[in-house]
Amino acid sequence: MNEKRDLIITKENFFIRIFKKIKSFFAKNKSSKENNIEEIPTNYNYQSKVNKRKEEFLNNIKIQEDSGIIYLKVKLENNEIRAIDLTDEQIDELQKIYDKEIMEKQNKINQLKGIA
Repeated sequence: MNEKRDLIITKENFFIRIFKKIKSFFAKNKSSKENNIEEIPTNYNYQSKVNKRKEEFLNNIKIQEDSGIIYLKVKLENNEIRAIDLTDEQIDELQKIYDKEIMEKQNKINQLKGIA
């Protein structure tokens, strides 16, 4: 009876065949990856590299202008203080900031006019 059963060809389920192929594919890739792993040098200092990247990032995001002047600018724009209350030095610093913003906006407008 077993002989007759062995002679019968059964169709494999479509999903089972796909599953087996995927399983064999990943099994092959896993073994090839294990062979390609390079040893990490013992003198490699990962932490120093991370600290260096952090430092570079923090240097890139630092505020260029004095934060006290920016604070005064925000208060002035929100009408929390009046221009009369400011000293001449503070007014000069604010004037520099406003001039810089005006130049940046004019450059952007000129670029957009050039594109259009």
